[in-house]
Amino acid sequence: MTNDIQYWVKKFVEGIINQSDAIWQKHDAELGNKYATQVTEAFQSLRSMGNIGRESLLPMLLHERNDVRVTVATYLLRFRTELALAVLREESRGKGWISLEAGEAI
Repeated sequence: MTNDIQYWVKKFVEGIINQSDAIWQKHDAELGNKYATQVTEAFQSLRSMGNIGRESLLPMLLHERNDVRVTVATYLLRFRTELALAVLREESRGKGWISLEAGEAI
């Protein structure tokens, strides 16, 4: 199961990064939507594993990219509310689209 978890966490994070890059660098919403679907499918797979699947995303709250941190926090709001809110509050203090997204998630 550990290999499955690592696989889906990797797919989840890659999907977030690729979606952001597709939208903001390539200006390709259709490609961005493809990666959004990948993110959703990866999360559904992790969630189907129970708490261990969701907990596997917790380290991503410290990821170097703020789009990853904010997306992970929004997906974990119901599971780890206080921790997710702390990340979202911190990110909402910044500038730019991701900060706006964090503020809206709160």
